[in-house]
Amino acid sequence: MKFASYKSQLIGLTIISGVICGYILGVIALVLPKLVMQHYITKEQVSLHVGALLLGCFIASIYTGSLADYLGRKKVILITMLIFIIGIIYYIFAKSHVNLYSARFIQGIAYGMCEIVMPLYLVEVSETKWRGQIITAFKLANTGGALISSLIWIFISVAYYPLAFAVALIMPLAIVGLVIQLPESPRWLIAKNKINQATTALFKINPQTAENALIEIQNAAAQQASGHFRELMKRSNLIPFLVILAAVSLNQLTGINVFVQNSLQVMKDSGIHSDVVGLFGNISISLVNFSAMIATMFLVDKIGRKRILIIGTSGLLVTLLLLFVAHAILPQGELVGYITLIGIIFVVGFFAFGPGALILVISTELLATNVRALAISIAFTVGALVGTLFVSWFGALSANLGYAKLFLIMAFFVFCYLLIALFIPETKGKSLEKINWKK
Repeated sequence: MKFASYKSQLIGLTIISGVICGYILGVIALVLPKLVMQHYITKEQVSLHVGALLLGCFIASIYTGSLADYLGRKKVILITMLIFIIGIIYYIFAKSHVNLYSARFIQGIAYGMCEIVMPLYLVEVSETKWRGQIITAFKLANTGGALISSLIWIFISVAYYPLAFAVALIMPLAIVGLVIQLPESPRWLIAKNKINQATTALFKINPQTAENALIEIQNAAAQQASGHFRELMKRSNLIPFLVILAAVSLNQLTGINVFVQNSLQVMKDSGIHSDVVGLFGNISISLVNFSAMIATMFLVDKIGRKRILIIGTSGLLVTLLLLFVAHAILPQGELVGYITLIGIIFVVGFFAFGPGALILVISTELLATNVRALAISIAFTVGALVGTLFVSWFGALSANLGYAKLFLIMAFFVFCYLLIALFIPETKGKSLEKINWKK
């Protein structure tokens, strides 16, 4: 496999796997009102239905990291795609709340597995000089998938929503074809003492740097014990792990999943009752999300992870505070509705530029190879639980507290995230083996 061909295939895998995650997450936004109209679910069950995917993520995040350490990254990716196919087909034919919830839950399991194992694999098979761009491209493709899921309703009536899910079946099949051709993670192979296979994998990645990379990875592996929980509790691993755990949880508490999956309902509650405005508002949110990710992808290996994260969280904080002021002072009506729409667009944009784009980058880069899968699995388990609870209770919270107080609470969580952004070290231009938290 030539280096150029390898990179093209890896980019293809990155894009398609990101797109399917974003598509599955976002496609539900306009489907939910239709499900209520057809009496498949009640309005009170909407938040539960949105939370079904995150509950699946929570379950998946418990075991995905350990499974990837045991079976290897590639096998777990293939299993993930099979689960995606099952969940999509199930949803196409589901006609009751129980079946729709179950199908969405299965999709959530696949989504959660993909969000963990894919970045884990990509970061371990990418060249140092374009590793940040590859991981950011995964998140970019994720937002691209959300954008496609908004635009598809221009061509497909919501009444035929099963067709929108059927389109998604193409993606897991394409991913299977790509993964079969790509090598296993050389770092995982060395950890399993499969040196010959690791050497072959490194030569596929880049024959010019393969020998030096092999020595560097072997030296790092020799200094690291196996990835048991007690290794994670060592100070050198514990500090970055706790920071990542906090960042992943705070990612969920920004409310981003509500804005992406249930933006139409938030806009209606805020004063926008036009379905046309709601549709184009939803498309605008996806477009800004996608555009911000593009900016991050081009800047991440130029100005660094830390600076981008600070800019993104600062903008997010200011926007949420302005939304709080608007809902607290102005009377409810169309003006507040349009301010909310503009605010959500900015929230999504700043989130995509900073925390959304970089959470996978910092999660995979700051952790040592021997504890990376375990730590990410634990962090994303907690994050998925936090996200599930927040999204599932969002409807009740907005009814009892009001949107003003909710935006203020979200702003507090973003402020905590900003403190993390100021604390973490820069990892731009460093190989995984040379990244040191103390530096």
